[in-house]
Amino acid sequence: MSPRRGVALVIGAGVALRVIWAFAGNGGGWDLENLGIVRATLAQSPLRVYEIVNPEAIRWPYPPGYFAWIATAGALSSATGLRFGAVVKLLPIAADAGISLLAYRALVRHGARERTALAAAALVSLGPSFAVVSAYHGQLDSVAVLPALAAVEVWERRGDRLALAAAAGALIGVGVAIKTFPIVVLLALLPTARRWTHAAAAVAGGVLVPAAVILPWMQADRPNVSFALSYRGGWGAGGLSLLVQPSLADGWFNAGSLEPSAVTRALVDAAPLLVGGALAVCVVVFTKAATEPLLAGTGIFLAGYVFGVNFFMQYVVWGMAFAVAAGFLRSSFAVQAALVPALVVTYGRRPWDADWVDVPYTIILDGLWLFCAAALVGLLIRHSHLPPPARVQPTMEGSVSRG
Repeated sequence: MSPRRGVALVIGAGVALRVIWAFAGNGGGWDLENLGIVRATLAQSPLRVYEIVNPEAIRWPYPPGYFAWIATAGALSSATGLRFGAVVKLLPIAADAGISLLAYRALVRHGARERTALAAAALVSLGPSFAVVSAYHGQLDSVAVLPALAAVEVWERRGDRLALAAAAGALIGVGVAIKTFPIVVLLALLPTARRWTHAAAAVAGGVLVPAAVILPWMQADRPNVSFALSYRGGWGAGGLSLLVQPSLADGWFNAGSLEPSAVTRALVDAAPLLVGGALAVCVVVFTKAATEPLLAGTGIFLAGYVFGVNFFMQYVVWGMAFAVAAGFLRSSFAVQAALVPALVVTYGRRPWDADWVDVPYTIILDGLWLFCAAALVGLLIRHSHLPPPARVQPTMEGSVSRG
């Protein structure tokens, strides 16, 4: 079988399974309901979306870059009679296919064997964490991370071309216009910026694109847009907040209390400083080591998981996309396999009694935090001991062997 046919079959199988799943069941819950509300609001008052949909609860805490797809999916649903809740999932499903292809290309580009590259494609295309988020939940995370991952390929191919450095930044900016988290990928490019002009062009692209997208809404409704974009997730569903206060999981699964303890509240308030400090350490270490972008991106997302305090299940696809493309295949497989029970209790039928379903969930999510913390420390130690820049371009084959 030719390589092209092999990767096409792997990606095609993932797309087919997702489409069947999307149209066979509802899924999505609160977030899918929010997409429907935003769709209706866009049809009536597009520049007042943030004012109308967020009065009592933040139903749309994201930039407006996804509005075009919501409107398009709404029009397709109306024209075909197909359920909007299924149609709107088609773009995240397509984004998963794009991530799978980019992971395959990254490993081939860095000299990995064909079997290894196909395994990377399969970890995304057939990976439960990716599939649940796009085909069942219908969240937009894969749509936001796809252009950021594509930016890495453009950056690595730029040579001395300033235009390609700017294009890489602009791709990150496209992701930021959809959901703000890809902005940190700029930090993964900078360690290998051979010219300051390339770094400046990438940063400019990453900032100006989302600024241009959001400008009409900021001009029309700055207070409500700013309020929505200040959202930082919910405590207790995972991350450091669940680690220090395990009882919060009971609030998510059994309608228990979601009241944060003094420690949790302090961590939530300190989260920007914690994440900022962790990212600064990553940038210093990775710049000194001239770490290539996929490895740096993996480390930067690990820092976000460890110090971001709050964590929802869909966040896992951010760093997972980079980790798979960087060649950490065994670790990525193990994490996705370990998360299956947590995905089941979060999104599907609960095989355990509701009174204690939060217990295995908490164990798994706290285990994920500990794994991410250990992986981050290991990555930073490894790169802080690398010799200077003659070693600057580590091969992806080395990444694969680390698993």
